[in-house]
Amino acid sequence: MGMKKKLFFKISAIIMTAILILAEALPLTKAFAQEPIIEKIEPSQGLTSGGYEVVITMQNFSPTGQVEVLFGGTKAQVVSFDGSKIVVIAPAYTGEILTDKVSVSITVRDAAKNIIKENAFTYLKSTPSIEKIEPLTGTYGTEITITGSGFMKDIDSSHKLSVVIGNKEATKVTWVNPNVIKAVVPLLTSGYKEIWVRNPDGAIAEYKPAEESQKFFYQKTTPTITSVNPSKGPINTKTKITIRGTNFIAGATTVTIGGQTAEATVINETTIEAYTPDNISITGPQHVIVTVDGVSAILLNGFTFISNPRINPLSAIPPGVDPPQGSVLGGYKVTINGSGFMSGAQVKFGGVLAKDVE
Repeated sequence: MGMKKKLFFKISAIIMTAILILAEALPLTKAFAQEPIIEKIEPSQGLTSGGYEVVITMQNFSPTGQVEVLFGGTKAQVVSFDGSKIVVIAPAYTGEILTDKVSVSITVRDAAKNIIKENAFTYLKSTPSIEKIEPLTGTYGTEITITGSGFMKDIDSSHKLSVVIGNKEATKVTWVNPNVIKAVVPLLTSGYKEIWVRNPDGAIAEYKPAEESQKFFYQKTTPTITSVNPSKGPINTKTKITIRGTNFIAGATTVTIGGQTAEATVINETTIEAYTPDNISITGPQHVIVTVDGVSAILLNGFTFISNPRINPLSAIPPGVDPPQGSVLGGYKVTINGSGFMSGAQVKFGGVLAKDVE
């Protein structure tokens, strides 16, 4: 028994000595190291536009390599890191916001670990408002200034600041500062128009004053006609034409040729596709008139009606078809003489379309 006790005490002494040596080799901070955590985030909320500083206070964080910070899944710009505090620029939030706010996690990571704090930062949906519009009258191309508050810059190509005047988006929108936007008026019909500003995060401000003296009034624009192509065609026929000009408005544009209404479709602000009336039986030039919102543009003698195409008799000089016969193999030139032929006309031989019509 005595030998066993001595052996036990000897082994115990050896173990204690080993523990003391190990404790000296490993600092206590290593032996009892705590997990790194995100202690505090200031501020803990901000607008969806991002662009402001956020300070993240860490505990027990000794990074390995480069430090990255994510708001949700979006990387933030790291401004500085002093060992316990990380200063970042909050990124914009581009996700869907069903209510007036949304919370996201904050992730701090380096080459070795991810430290995540759930629901750590709250994005607040913007609350834009419109106070006044200047000037209160304008027409196509007029630049207006919208004064208010809470206007946001574009976030990306899918989340942009927009302005709607009447029922159309402004042709150009310029963010000046959170209180001022400039917008270019689109092509509209005349009358008082409501105005909306839509921020990149989907928040909307409406300008609908009760007093007419404070509303925006769109003045009529004057259309122009620069060309009609083709400029001639047969009588009693619906010939497709293209009218070029300016300030054409879908739903507010009519076309007449020779005093008769033509079928017309506005393709865009500068183009109309139309068909000449098929009830005009008099040859000669006729005026083309485009009326937009009650204001008319006229192209004098813009379209000329000609007789329907006619082929000379074979006995005439020159004959209607020369030569009047040929091989079934085809491939040779035939001249057709007559009147009323137009550029782009088609020729058929027994129902078969001829090639290389000149």
